[in-house]
Amino acid sequence: MPLVKASGVGAAWQTVDDAGRPAVEGVRACAAGDCFMDFTRNFIRAKSPCADGLRWYLRHHDQLGGYQQILDALVEAGRIDDACWLLDQLGPTNTLLEVDFLQADAVVFAGTIRARGGIEASGLLRAGRSIFSDGGIVAGSDIVAGDEVRSRGAVRASRDLAAKGGLRARWIVVGGGIVSASARPCNLVSGSWCGAGASRPA
Repeated sequence: MPLVKASGVGAAWQTVDDAGRPAVEGVRACAAGDCFMDFTRNFIRAKSPCADGLRWYLRHHDQLGGYQQILDALVEAGRIDDACWLLDQLGPTNTLLEVDFLQADAVVFAGTIRARGGIEASGLLRAGRSIFSDGGIVAGSDIVAGDEVRSRGAVRASRDLAAKGGLRARWIVVGGGIVSASARPCNLVSGSWCGAGASRPA
């Protein structure tokens, strides 16, 4: 992801399983347990991507690594919708991105984001699992989490805010968009509550 500032990041992302044990980056949960995703050209073609997205992938295939590296490259190239499409297709991972402070143009991360300080994204902020911050969370577009969003400060989204799990913050401000989570937060300052069953805003 195109980081403007990310302090406190380790040499590599820490990857853990659901029990908190070290795992392997690029692994996602399957019905029969964890499995590796093999990013061959045929694998991507089988997902029926758009023609332009497939051409981009074929041009960059040799420079790309695993799942998260592809998401990062798509975001870096400004292909946010393609990154979200890939996350929708392949689902979340158990990867943990843990930083002191995160500031980025946009973030599409397949696992959980945990910041000891604040999180700021000029555009979309999306996690396949949860977003946790001991500071505030601010996005210039949507905030989307496959599970929880928790902040000890404020959560501010310029557009929509969707969390399939819980939504907790000191206060929640959504500029003209909708808010959806497993339960209505008691400190929703602005934004239209649309109930549970969140999905990524269109």
